[in-house]
Amino acid sequence: MTIFIEAVLLDNFLIDFLMLLLVMIALKRKVNWVGIVLASVFGAGFALASPTFFISGFWAFLVKFVAAVVMCIILELNFKRLFIKTTLFILFTFGFGGMLIAMFSFLGVSVSTGISVGYISSLPLGAIFASLGLFVVWLVYMLKKRFKITTVTKCCDKVKISINGKEKILNGFLDTGNTLQDEFGKPLLVMNLKKLELWLKKDEMLAVMLHSKKSCVNNARYIPVQSAVGQGKMLIFDAENCVYKGKNFKVAIGLISKDFTDFDIILSPKMVVV
Repeated sequence: MTIFIEAVLLDNFLIDFLMLLLVMIALKRKVNWVGIVLASVFGAGFALASPTFFISGFWAFLVKFVAAVVMCIILELNFKRLFIKTTLFILFTFGFGGMLIAMFSFLGVSVSTGISVGYISSLPLGAIFASLGLFVVWLVYMLKKRFKITTVTKCCDKVKISINGKEKILNGFLDTGNTLQDEFGKPLLVMNLKKLELWLKKDEMLAVMLHSKKSCVNNARYIPVQSAVGQGKMLIFDAENCVYKGKNFKVAIGLISKDFTDFDIILSPKMVVV
């Protein structure tokens, strides 16, 4: 029986790629595509070389476990949450193997025959299912993204902000969860620091950051804020004016480093016009 090396590599690469991607999704981590590819390449190489180790039983399990740990380290090039990542990777791998066994049983094919056919075929069975799994993950991601965009769009409207004597129209997202306010009780709108370029020059932006007396904004200061990752401080200042749905509001602007893709600024539920 002739086994295609390319089939073994492709089969294991795609399966490892899918399992590692599922680990990142399960942990709600930002997907590190480079790490997934490198770890999958390592896993495919290990699968190709493992038959030459001539070990079995406990030692074979130990070597495979160490390989799984190494792959999870490569995944993000750190040891953070290594135990849970390795555990999920092994569980997903066992689950995928169980799915293949179930498919073999449904088709009336023995496991040994099914695996053999997978590796002597130009289209490995594992790779086919892994590709299908990747497509399903991609499809779910695109549908969720589309649903999110649609939901966000329904809560977006134009808002006119006046800073440094200039009026600019932004796409505002009315977030009912934005309960932030300044020390005087004014609604706190949140936007990316780079958006200041609409009103200020770079040297003027620097003056704001340094609390210079030459600052072009009103009452720039830092206030404590509570976030999901802990306590921190946010640079805020008073907008000269804010017009939303034809009504004027006195608001403060909070600056963060995070960028928004579907809108420009987060509005406050205090601005809801009844």
